[in-house]
Amino acid sequence: MTNSGGVNFNAFSAANVVLSDTTGTINFGGNTVVTTSLATAAKAYAVTFSGATTVLSGAPVFLNTGSVIIIGTTSLTTGATITGNATSPVTLGGTIVSGGAFNIGASGNTGVISIDDGTQLILNSTSAGSTFANPITLNGSGAGKLSLLGVGTLTLSGDSTTGATTGDSIEVINGTLNVTGKLGSASTTTATNGTITGAGGTIGTLNVNTGTVAPGGTLKTADVTFNAATNYSAAVLSTTTASNLEVGSSNSINLGGATLALSSVASGLAVGNA
Repeated sequence: MTNSGGVNFNAFSAANVVLSDTTGTINFGGNTVVTTSLATAAKAYAVTFSGATTVLSGAPVFLNTGSVIIIGTTSLTTGATITGNATSPVTLGGTIVSGGAFNIGASGNTGVISIDDGTQLILNSTSAGSTFANPITLNGSGAGKLSLLGVGTLTLSGDSTTGATTGDSIEVINGTLNVTGKLGSASTTTATNGTITGAGGTIGTLNVNTGTVAPGGTLKTADVTFNAATNYSAAVLSTTTASNLEVGSSNSINLGGATLALSSVASGLAVGNA
């Protein structure tokens, strides 16, 4: 597709799709299936998938510098990458299932990833981690919730201090949430059965139920609540550093009978070392 000036598709199915030098918005508004590949160009057009179901194969890379919107029930059979430029916005909603790495943005980008309330992200690859490098916002200015499921790892590396705020929550039902960036201090992160990590990251309130917290370094938090089914996995990384939670000076921690597991001790250290 080229020089279209914007197109709206209803039900759509094709093996190979090429979106090249065009403008406006290309909207796949019906059920969409791309069985082999979808290619885009670094041009200022937007791509929207707004039908009830979307299936994209071939790990598409979105180079277009307008927005990318993915809502409905979406299957990224082998993953996807949304590159755009430093300010390109992305909107996610509904249920998104990725069989490979699902990556958005790059370090330092300011284009916001807007995640609709109730969005479910299911990552099904244990070998290919996913990274959202741009800042995220949950449900705009209202309270929003993102649920993470599957067996994969989602890394949030952007500065979402102003985007994940009061009333916003991320629930790690399965899989791993790795926060190396920042979430707002008034947000809540909960591990139901999943794992929360985040060396060098900052989050808000942390609740870990039957899940695991394994910081991997220093993870800064607001209030922390564990219970008897929580597994807190710590590690001694060197003679001067450890895997730990750094709870804010005005916040509290309730260990709730959690189990502490020392996952590793740095080489050369032994019991009795200081």
